[in-house]
Amino acid sequence: MILKARNEDLSAALGQGFMLEGILSKYFKGNDAYCMAFYLTDERRTSDFSVKEDMVIQDVSEIPRLIESQQIPDGYILRSAAEKDAQELAKLYGAIFETYPTPMNDERYIKKVMEEGTIFSVIEYEGTIVSAASAEVNEMYHNAEITDCARIPQHRKHGFMKVLISALEQELFRKNIFCSYSLARSLSMGMNAVFHQLGYEYGGRLTKNSIFGISMRT
Repeated sequence: MILKARNEDLSAALGQGFMLEGILSKYFKGNDAYCMAFYLTDERRTSDFSVKEDMVIQDVSEIPRLIESQQIPDGYILRSAAEKDAQELAKLYGAIFETYPTPMNDERYIKKVMEEGTIFSVIEYEGTIVSAASAEVNEMYHNAEITDCARIPQHRKHGFMKVLISALEQELFRKNIFCSYSLARSLSMGMNAVFHQLGYEYGGRLTKNSIFGISMRT
């Protein structure tokens, strides 16, 4: 059982056996959200990769933060996505991810989330989308989750994720969304390094929720 508790509910949740796994700073209109989990068995309570995850977090923390904005090479185009891109985005996500928590390989689903306020940034090469990322906007609490990060392997080593996330942040600022966060897999050195370099802070680890680590920026 997973919940995001407000500060005033933290003691009650702990008293009912929930564990504090992380904190999303400024999640509730400037107030912190406490990521809580209740496990029905001891087996579910434990990560099978805790030592490796600790090593990833330690290694990431030693990487220098970015000082200057990342630039993309000639021939590539950075832009915001529109509904007309849904089919190509679905093709990209279907090719990159064998399994995914949401049906991002379905253009109808992508159009649906766009209509609900999710924004996408993409990078094109010779008229084809080769990398993308999105921000799932929560208008009620004025936050956004950076998610759906994908890149065709042949176009790696250009720092596209840093470019895309920075572009999403600029659009979020224009929408008066000043809290962004992401859930990156704890064993993913690459994605955790991207968020660290962009100034995101490590906020904890969701042990059995796909073994995610929390990164946030306000």
